Amino acid sequence: GFIEFGNTLTITAVNDAPVLSSTPIVFNNGQEDTTYIITTIQLLAGFSDVDGDVLSVTNLQSSNGALVDNQDGTYIFTPNANFNGMVNLTYQVIDGQGGSVDASNSFVLDAVNDAPVAPSSPISLANGVEDTPYLINETDLLNGFSDIDGDVLSVTNLQATNGSLVGNKVDTYGLTTIAKFNGTVNLSY
Repeated sequence: GFIEFGNTLTITAVNDAPVLSSTPIVFNNGQEDTTYIITTIQLLAGFSDVDGDVLSVTNLQSSNGALVDNQDGTYIFTPNANFNGMVNLTYQVIDGQGGSVDASNSFVLDAVNDAPVAPSSPISLANGVEDTPYLINETDLLNGFSDIDGDVLSVTNLQATNGSLVGNKVDTYGLTTIAKFNGTVNLSY
């Protein structure tokens, strides 16, 4: 014969860590020297938790610049000056029950054309002689200027007080002062 007998056992739940279950967000490009807003929603995109726990982000770090947690689900990223290129983000997705998973994402900061940097003190040119045309070389006018982007610099809109300017040939200008003038000639460009 048979005897029917029952028994019970309890399966104890364990917390399952969050997982990347679908495609994470692809961030839009940002711009050099411009702050960039990152949201928790963006960072959590693609992550899920089989236990249904509410997910959050912790330990967000960037490969460049500085991050500020606004405590409202947003972060402000400020890149280092003149940086352009890939910014890598690393962080953990946590479920509040002890489960976590390492995560990463990235975005690109596009380059912008930076203005040339002027020298710290005005440029001095050699003195001229009254009623004698004066030749100005563009290289003298650009002495001490620099460009973070490495662009070739040139002079535009050259103007003079107390005289007139004529572009002679490439990279030179002729200055003719008012007759019998002596004193300071200011150049702007």
